Amino acid sequence: MDHHDTKESPFIGSRANVLMLHGHGQSGRTFQIKTRFLLKPLREAISGALSGVNDQLLPPGNIEFFYPDGTLPAQIPETHEHIISESEPKEDDEILDQWTWAYGDHRGEKIIGFEESIQYVLDLLHKHGPFIGIIGFSTGAALAAITASLLEQDRRVRNSCFEVRHPPLHFAVCYSGFKLSHKKYRSLYYPKIETPILHYIGTLDSWISESQTLKLAKRCRYVKIAYFMGTHFVPRSRGMLEILVHFVTESCGGREDESIESLESDWVDI
Repeated sequence: MDHHDTKESPFIGSRANVLMLHGHGQSGRTFQIKTRFLLKPLREAISGALSGVNDQLLPPGNIEFFYPDGTLPAQIPETHEHIISESEPKEDDEILDQWTWAYGDHRGEKIIGFEESIQYVLDLLHKHGPFIGIIGFSTGAALAAITASLLEQDRRVRNSCFEVRHPPLHFAVCYSGFKLSHKKYRSLYYPKIETPILHYIGTLDSWISESQTLKLAKRCRYVKIAYFMGTHFVPRSRGMLEILVHFVTESCGGREDESIESLESDWVDI
């Protein structure tokens, strides 16, 4: 099945942007530092794919990556008590640059502040669009999947409490993502998310387990999964980067590079 057939195109004119969502305890600045090795290959992949599809040149320089900060401080202001920790310890002078998207345990609780963060991201898409895709890490990956879900036309009706003013995305990439388990959030995952999503799973990740990411992956119709030997981070190896480039090229409708081996010949429906 061609997942582009019924999708509104977010690509308008000569620009196409990608939204980058950091994990808990990080910031847009720190996430940019950790993922800067992705930017050039992604720009080239998106440029080549969209230029081929639209028969119109899209220079790599016209593709921007947006790195917003989370909407909430990662530590409780009154006590500086950690809600959760996903990253390495910080120096005292870095405390003020630690942000999150919500508070709570995704395995069953109602999440505090998540609705506000979702709307904040939806507003960013409208203000700075058009966006072609979204990439997130950990809590940012959970939010990336939800954002992609809400942009799909049928789900806008079921979640009318959110103001959605951007068309569906071509792709999402989730590093160490997870699904919100409370019944309140069921409509975000049922029916399955149609936007193509690539999930990365660290085999030694002690923060977000394989089973937690697979719960999210099972609610995605067009899904690819990449395992890497490591813990809770964005993998930098050549093999993992090639998988990303191939996925983004394919999702944007471009021709596949025969030198890059795909995880699967078709999308996996799990």
